Amino acid sequence: DEYSTASMIIIAAKGREQDLKQFADELAVLVKKMTKYVQRIDYKLETDFFLKHGFLLQKEKDLKNSKDIFSDLNLLPWLEHLNDNFEKTYIYDEESISTKEKENKTIQFLDGIFYWLQTVSQYLIAGEKMDPESAGIAALRFLLGDEYLISPDKDMLLLFAQPTFSLNEINLVVEAENAIDSLITRVDGK
Repeated sequence: DEYSTASMIIIAAKGREQDLKQFADELAVLVKKMTKYVQRIDYKLETDFFLKHGFLLQKEKDLKNSKDIFSDLNLLPWLEHLNDNFEKTYIYDEESISTKEKENKTIQFLDGIFYWLQTVSQYLIAGEKMDPESAGIAALRFLLGDEYLISPDKDMLLLFAQPTFSLNEINLVVEAENAIDSLITRVDGK
């Protein structure tokens, strides 16, 4: 029901991470308004959905591993459990990074840990001056990874627009492409 056509309009942007995310946020709003051509646009993880239903999407062994990690939330035991889980998942289980998709998920997981560690480090320097919201952002990033569809090296971001037409309707394909190119130029020119 969500994907009524087999085609997808893919917009790829290259640049610096913060610029890419700002660009995607601005462009997505404009592309969504193109209801003649676009049903939906995806470029970010649906965070609320995953927070509400994420455990339902996990495999049984991953649920057990999650339970082990969060069995004691004091910092030192939590880090020990995290390390144990990492070893169990990525060192002792050859299947865990046997495909490119699994490898990318591993990189996303490591990116979440890295972001969390950077936030802890910033807190140690800034102390009470640091925005309390940054702890929540770091926790979400640890749990879900980066919400944007961005490459592991953070220099390329993808947006996927679901068209209202099929690939066989070439006039609409050309119109939509020209309209989206125009929006890209407008947003990029800011």
